[in-house]
Amino acid sequence: MGTLPELCPEPPRVLLVTGDLARAALFGDVLAGYGARVELEAVTPVMIGATGGPQSAQIRERFGAVVVDRTDAELPEHLVARLGSAAVAGCRVVIVARNAALTDHRWSAELADLAGAEPASSFPLAEWFAKPCFASGWLTARMAPELPLEDSLVEISPREDATEILAVSIGFRDRVIATYRPLGRGGVFVCGMGGDGRRGFGPAAAKLLRRALAGPPERGSQSVLGLAVVGYGPHGGMGLLHGIAAGATDGLELVAACDSDPGRLKAAEEQFPGLRTATSADELAADEGVHVVVVATPPSTHSAIALEMLRAGKHVALEKPMCLTLAEADRLIDTAESAGLAL
Repeated sequence: MGTLPELCPEPPRVLLVTGDLARAALFGDVLAGYGARVELEAVTPVMIGATGGPQSAQIRERFGAVVVDRTDAELPEHLVARLGSAAVAGCRVVIVARNAALTDHRWSAELADLAGAEPASSFPLAEWFAKPCFASGWLTARMAPELPLEDSLVEISPREDATEILAVSIGFRDRVIATYRPLGRGGVFVCGMGGDGRRGFGPAAAKLLRRALAGPPERGSQSVLGLAVVGYGPHGGMGLLHGIAAGATDGLELVAACDSDPGRLKAAEEQFPGLRTATSADELAADEGVHVVVVATPPSTHSAIALEMLRAGKHVALEKPMCLTLAEADRLIDTAESAGLAL
């Protein structure tokens, strides 16, 4: 239930430029995946293009990212120029390509120059399997080799200065459906997925959009999720195994362990120097450096401990069985979903 936060900071504020303001809810669902509230301001091209609309400096100062939602035909040239200037200064620009089957309009030369790409062909709403392109980098890091999609698609034709990010095999040929062009201190991500599926953009596309909106992790940034184990266990037990696994996973670090047995905690400190230890779950819940908690206690205690951690804002992974009753499972699922946390 829910998703782990991305290994990069969320944009403080997102400007959505769309011809259909009702689609703001769709992008609100995408931004909810950060696990924290991200401000979204939705405007139409007419509103932002009017006299007195945001200039380049205002876009840079007020927004960390801009989404251009399928409005290619209505974007005035001066607005495209403002977006380019904002991207150079560090703003992230995401362009959701229009499904060409719905319109005869093509991208303007200015928009294609900004994107470093342009739409080539389109495919109707269906179920697809996409794959990250070779060397697509931080945008697809740690994502599965095949990503299920339910959406309409636009094939994107990238230019030399854009990187292919995602492709779908159609008609025995790989069709690029997402590209990224670095631009100054920012960049432009082109998304060929329209968000037309039953679940909107779906988990895979939503994760890509969040990463594109946040931009690449900065060198030296705090991009590591702190992991803790409740029920560290005996020497060579579950705590040790989870600690080793965390150390082998980019973006995870074992930072704390909880156990009622002081001897086991002493062993944990020896196995992982610098580890913080606690004898009660309350101490762990109050630890702000813990983002993810693995519950490895006896099954009869799973529900109460997981509930406490979720209420403290932690993502939770439970050893099997998850809990002992359907009522406990429902309570945990509802708590995680309402808080936007992974369970």
